[in-house]
Amino acid sequence: MSDTAVGDAVARFASAWEASASAPDLAAYLPMSPALRRVTLIELVKVDLENRWLRGDHPKRLTEYCDELPELRRWPLPPDLLYEEFHIRRRSGESVEASEYTQNFPGQAGQLDELLGTGEYHSTALHRGETTLSVSPGSGGTLDDLEVGQRID
Repeated sequence: MSDTAVGDAVARFASAWEASASAPDLAAYLPMSPALRRVTLIELVKVDLENRWLRGDHPKRLTEYCDELPELRRWPLPPDLLYEEFHIRRRSGESVEASEYTQNFPGQAGQLDELLGTGEYHSTALHRGETTLSVSPGSGGTLDDLEVGQRID
């Protein structure tokens, strides 16, 4: 797979959401390559979360994604994914507190406090509306460790 495989999969999935009245099958957009699969899965979940919650189309919580996609349970959920769910729930009008996440995910509490304590929301998603970013994780790199406001070049 090329360096842009993650970005391409995310863009195709986001386009499928835009073109359909119902949720596309997230698993159908996952690459077979183990090196890219987890990073792609995390980014696809971000797109799916946003569309489901903001459209009101059967919103899901991350725990439901973990039940449906067991590979999400192999590692702790990345703080940037928890951050996205927190803000998407808020943007959809739900009352949610940071303490809910720090209590439910104590292993990520320090990073969550840092992310959620910034006040201003800055998406960590690779795909934002019509803008798709190219991703090149490189040797051993991960996208799960993004900092708020950090650019992906």
